Amino acid sequence: MKKILILIMSAVLVMSLLSCSGTETPTGTVPSSENSGSVETTASSEENAASSDSSPSYTGPSLKEKLSVPDHIKDSFVSKSGISQVYVDADITMPDAGRADVITALPREHTDEEILSAAKYFEPEGGWTADNGVPWDGTIEGGKVQLNDPGKKEYDHFWLYLTNTPPEVREIKTYNEVLKWYRDHPEFTQKILEYDYEKLRSTGDLMFKPRFEYRRSNSPVSAGDILPFDEEGNAIHCTITLEEALKMADQVVQAVAPDYRLTDYGPSPLTESGFLENKTRQVYQFRYTCHLNGIPVTSCLHGEYKGAVEGGYGYVASFGVISVLVDDDGIVYFNYINPTDQGDTIETDVHLLPFEDIWDIFSHDFLLTFQHYEVNNPDLQESIREIKEIRFGYMPVLQPDGSYRYTPVWDFLGTSVLKGTGGYAAWKEWYVPTYTESLFTINAIDGTIIDRDLGY
Repeated sequence: MKKILILIMSAVLVMSLLSCSGTETPTGTVPSSENSGSVETTASSEENAASSDSSPSYTGPSLKEKLSVPDHIKDSFVSKSGISQVYVDADITMPDAGRADVITALPREHTDEEILSAAKYFEPEGGWTADNGVPWDGTIEGGKVQLNDPGKKEYDHFWLYLTNTPPEVREIKTYNEVLKWYRDHPEFTQKILEYDYEKLRSTGDLMFKPRFEYRRSNSPVSAGDILPFDEEGNAIHCTITLEEALKMADQVVQAVAPDYRLTDYGPSPLTESGFLENKTRQVYQFRYTCHLNGIPVTSCLHGEYKGAVEGGYGYVASFGVISVLVDDDGIVYFNYINPTDQGDTIETDVHLLPFEDIWDIFSHDFLLTFQHYEVNNPDLQESIREIKEIRFGYMPVLQPDGSYRYTPVWDFLGTSVLKGTGGYAAWKEWYVPTYTESLFTINAIDGTIIDRDLGY
C-alpha cells in the first residue's frame, strides 16, 4: 500500500497551492500502481501549467534533505515485564516541500455555495425533495428545518435535509409497508444530503462540529477506516480500478471544494444496515485536506471534535477533512467536516528539529505513554503497539487563547492491541485494528508531545 501511496502523493503534493483558500482545481497525473495504468485527473494540461506556475518557487534543499529524513525505519521496544511492546516497521511519508510555516487556522461553517454545489453535483436534474415533502426550490432556506428544543432555550439547532425519496414512500406509515415498497422497487436507490449545526444564541458559537454528508444507499451507511491494499491493489468488492475511483472522487471535490488536495486513500469497509439487508463491503476511500506550501494537513482518526467546552464548541485536530467513498456506481458517501480557512502566517520557514531528534523523543517516551496500563490492570497480558507509517504534516494546534495554529508535526500511525483476562483488556477476540490512528504526535518545532484528543 505504501508504495502506491508514495507514488500518488509525490504527484499530488508537488502541485499543491500556497494556501487552502485558492481557486485552482486539483491537478496532475496520478502514477499507476504495478497492476494498472495511470489516469489524468479532471484538470486539463493548460490548467496544470497554470497551477504549477502559481505554486511557490523553491530551488534549495527539500525539508527531507534538511532534516535528514530516511525513507523507512524499523525498530522495537519492550518493557522490562515484556507486557508492553512497540514494533516499528514504517515508511516515512515526507511531502516534497522546502519549508514549513506556522499559520493561523480559522474554523468556520460551511458556506451556502459549498452545500449548494454538492446538492447540484449529486442530483444535477433537480430531483431533491425537502424535509417537508415538497420539491426543493434550490435554496438553503428552502431545505432548512429549525429544530429548537423547548427545554434547551440557550441554542438554536438547524437542519438541512434533502432526499430523492418519492412522496408516496414518505406517506407510508408502517415499517413493513416501507420494506415492501423497497423490495418491489429494486431499481430505486435513495439519496440523502444533510447538514446540521447548533449555535449558542448568546455568542453565535457553534456547539458541535459543522459537517454535511451525502449518501447513496437504501440503508443507513457507516464508513470505516482506510485499510492496507491487498496484492492486487484494488478494493475487493469493486471492479473499477483505483485510478478510476480517484477520478470520480476528484470530480466531486473539485465541484465542492476545489482547493482541497488528496491526502490519504485506500480500500475501506462500508456497512449498510436497514430495510433490505445488513452487509459490509469494501469500497475505495479518499481523504482530502488543505495543503499549505505543499504540506498537507494530516487526516487521522483522532480529534474530530471534543464537544461543548465552557458553553461553546471545541475543535481539536481534524480540520477541513473531506472523505469520499466510491464503488462501481460512483460516489456512495461524501462527508465534509470542520471547514477551515487559512489566516495570517505567524512565522515563515520555521526552524524544525532534525528527524534524529524526533526519533530520539519517540524512542524514549512512546513506551511510557501506555506502560502504566500494566500497573492499573494486573490482569493485562499484552499491550502491543505497531507503527505502520510516520507522517510529516500540519496539525491545527489549540492555543491558550482558544485560537488555532497550523503547526508542523510528526504523526506515528499504527495499530494497538490489548489482551488480558478481565476488564477492557479481554476484548482482543473482536478487536478490529485501525490503520490511520495517530498513536503518537510530536511537535516538529520544539519536540513537545501533543495529545490529539486535547488538541495541544
